[in-house]
Amino acid sequence: MIILRSFGNLSKISILRLLSPSFDDDIIVCYNRSKLCLYTSNGKLMRQAIFEHETIQSKVLNVDSQYTVIGSDRVFVQIIRTHDLQPVCAYSQCDVGDQKKQYVLLPGGAGFIGSHCVIELITVGYTPIVVDNECNLSAECLKRVEQIIGCQIIDYKIDCLDLENLGNIFKKYSI
Repeated sequence: MIILRSFGNLSKISILRLLSPSFDDDIIVCYNRSKLCLYTSNGKLMRQAIFEHETIQSKVLNVDSQYTVIGSDRVFVQIIRTHDLQPVCAYSQCDVGDQKKQYVLLPGGAGFIGSHCVIELITVGYTPIVVDNECNLSAECLKRVEQIIGCQIIDYKIDCLDLENLGNIFKKYSI
């Protein structure tokens, strides 16, 4: 609890929105709309970055916590290095006015929480594309979800660090 309080003391107007611990005992915190901060496990601020003109909607760390994938309200996906919060690559905005199938990239979608996200996305009309290296789970989870919803799920067993295959997915599905 003391550590969580130290994250909230960045400034009086900052609102803690997203918090992700890493395997390196660091913690990435998203404040307000677009400010990312990297802390040690004892609450010491190490780095901060502001992604202007964006509202960070989600973030996920890869399996060894070297990279963080962030998604924004501008339907922009960026991969940043966790240790210095610097961008590595970004995938451009899709045309949200297109009324064709709308694909949603779902990193870590084969896990417990991710599989529930798959069901909800399909329920509201999206087509999720699950990207998961499946290092800490069984592929049975998505098979059960397919039985529940009655349709096949697009699933790729790759890591978010595999930029070549990730880029191919973006091209194939016009994400």
